[in-house]
Amino acid sequence: MKLKSRNWLLMAVVILFIIGIKSISTYKLKPVEYFSGSLPYVVAYQGGEGLRPGNSMLAFQNARALGVDVLEMDLHGSRDGELVLIHDDSVDRTTNGSGKIKNMSLVELKALDAGYHWPFARSEDRPYRDAGVKIPRLSEVFEAFPDSRYLIEIKQQEPSIVTQLCAMLTRYDVLGSTMIASADEQTLSDFRTTCPTGITSSYSSELYWFLAYHYLGLVRLYQPASYVLQVPTHIAGYSVMNKKLVSSAARRGMHIDVFLAGNEMPGDGSAMQVLLDQGVSGIVSAYPDRLLKLMGRL
Repeated sequence: MKLKSRNWLLMAVVILFIIGIKSISTYKLKPVEYFSGSLPYVVAYQGGEGLRPGNSMLAFQNARALGVDVLEMDLHGSRDGELVLIHDDSVDRTTNGSGKIKNMSLVELKALDAGYHWPFARSEDRPYRDAGVKIPRLSEVFEAFPDSRYLIEIKQQEPSIVTQLCAMLTRYDVLGSTMIASADEQTLSDFRTTCPTGITSSYSSELYWFLAYHYLGLVRLYQPASYVLQVPTHIAGYSVMNKKLVSSAARRGMHIDVFLAGNEMPGDGSAMQVLLDQGVSGIVSAYPDRLLKLMGRL
């Protein structure tokens, strides 16, 4: 190849590279209904698991009465194909029964006492035992709180419940007001494929890639695949949350949610205040009443 031809080829490659970078750096996610309210939004972990038995209608009713913005819940499938809300893959820890959820029918699940062991840290006090607290179906929540926003974590991997979930979100017309999350990357990827108009959070590898782009000062080159980065306060013992990270996410049209659930001290709102000062979009708390009070909303 002649030198002149090589130069033209090299120039063409450079131009295409610049165009590619420009197209990536200007790409931002479109606004969706889930984020239509004011920020930050208060997310009740399992409906406020620190206040009522988690993933129960009792918890969701209390959360709505408090004025939370988003109901967070955990999703499994029963043996007969019903989508039900419970955190673990078995009923052992939270109910008076025993067994894997996917091996039990809806009738069997509904016969259990979902308030039997709550609260788990205090053995002497079981205020909701024998109080009629049941494992709810996802459809019950949609019907009871049709104007709410939802954060649904798909817990079950096998058999997949992604197709059922997409159909139910579509049937109840809540695709735009529901955020889907999963700790399992394949499950979340399958949901994105099955329900392309649905809204999802990031999975772990996407978060780590974003952090790499952020720390290298290359965030303009990051192409977001999700609307929300679910960020822990610490990774491997190191604090990762700060205002700069929030700003970097905003430049790509993304929001940052932080899970405090599981790391909350009784009566301590200092961690919540730090996150509010950093400008995060959402805080997921088992004690949403504390957060609402800090924000002057309760």
